[in-house]
Amino acid sequence: MSGKTLLAEIEAAISKPGASRALKRCANMYFEELLEQEGLPDDYFSVVAASLTRPSLFRVRGAEMFLYQIYASIDAVSETRKEQLLGIIRDRFGEYENDALCYVIADFIARVYPARIALEAAATLLEKSSSPQQFAGVQMIIDIVSKSSSGEEFHPELNRLRETLSTKGLG
Repeated sequence: MSGKTLLAEIEAAISKPGASRALKRCANMYFEELLEQEGLPDDYFSVVAASLTRPSLFRVRGAEMFLYQIYASIDAVSETRKEQLLGIIRDRFGEYENDALCYVIADFIARVYPARIALEAAATLLEKSSSPQQFAGVQMIIDIVSKSSSGEEFHPELNRLRETLSTKGLG
């Protein structure tokens, strides 16, 4: 099944009752198909991009599974694709209301990107945040980076982000 066919199936599934369950089934099919691919073909990347850019998808619980599946095979993802994903997330984060999606995004950013890039992303996401789940996602990035071996190197940035979170009543 191509990524385009899967995307069509996803769109059909979310228009019916039980959308979350159907979306998770599609994510599992996506992962099984991805395992048979070499690298990350364009049409499969488009499925992940759609799950992060289309409100009809990212508002449904289960949309986070597509990014999670990419994380499971991150070695197959080129640096260019990683940059594209981060760009999409930076652009759209303020629209994400699904707590599971915010948490998967935070974990993905903190663990996939170098600490400096993850903290720069956290600062951008914090500016766009307006909901508790978005703020919690930013807090998660801060926590993971601060516990990493490179966390001490970024102590001033971590403190600045924590201070900004606390001024919003969340730190």
